[in-house]
Amino acid sequence: KITVSEIKDAFNLTKYVGINVKALIMHGYPKEDINTTKETIALLEELKMSISRVGLTYFTYLPGSPIYPSEHITCNTSVYCKEQVPWGSDKEKEEVLEARKLLVKYINKNFPNK
Repeated sequence: KITVSEIKDAFNLTKYVGINVKALIMHGYPKEDINTTKETIALLEELKMSISRVGLTYFTYLPGSPIYPSEHITCNTSVYCKEQVPWGSDKEKEEVLEARKLLVKYINKNFPNK
């Protein structure tokens, strides 16, 4: 398991030697909530000066994976779309969507052209 300390070291050392750093974030893992999202935002804030770009994607289940339901969610013709969360109770799904809005707002404000 990679620690937060190792992430910080990797970002800072990479920037120090002159390599542009892109933070790739996947949001919406099972059991992710507003608190874990705030931890992600706090880490981005701490590393802001080392980050050149930010990429954000959303957790997606794949056929054959343990989380893939027998009757999958559809959004037009795709298995999953950003307006949906493929796990948890209705309350958990709503919390993840609200947390996602918070994360997107932070990224757009702090990394607008990145």
